[in-house]
Amino acid sequence: MVRWFGIIKFGFVMLTAVLLGCQADDFGSETAVTPINATADALTTAIAASAEPPVDLQSLQAEIESAETMWRSQNIQNYRIEVRHLRPNWNTQIINITVENGNVLEAIHTCYPERTCMKRDVDPQDLVIVNMFEVARQVVKFTDLHPEVNFNKTYGFPTYISYDDASWILDGFELITKD
Repeated sequence: MVRWFGIIKFGFVMLTAVLLGCQADDFGSETAVTPINATADALTTAIAASAEPPVDLQSLQAEIESAETMWRSQNIQNYRIEVRHLRPNWNTQIINITVENGNVLEAIHTCYPERTCMKRDVDPQDLVIVNMFEVARQVVKFTDLHPEVNFNKTYGFPTYISYDDASWILDGFELITKD
């Protein structure tokens, strides 16, 4: 949605610049700037205004490392979590996993909308939290695809990993205590 808004905004600015550059035959006689330079300046301004700030790859990588250190320092081996995996042309895949000693003990895989969905081949072991840090590291390499990663403030695990082609949402985290 944000990308479409940016494209529409850029198109509007470009159209305005062209129309202003072609406004009148005597446009150049009333100003010190020639019509060609005015159009070029307007286009340069439009391009600069529509450009998104570059992704700070080093900052994202440092954030992932810090969050993973926080997660590993707590030595959490037993938990439940829901992972929603979204990709273009896929129904939302919903995988509820129970992890014991770092391995998947149980996985319940559904998808949405339930009546018409197609379950995709998703290995639940790939979705345990320690493996999701590697997913985050791979995603942030796609700097031109707008990567984004958010982390749980208490435990450090990724709660949201996304780029233009896919996203993973981790929520419903629950610690399992062994008696």
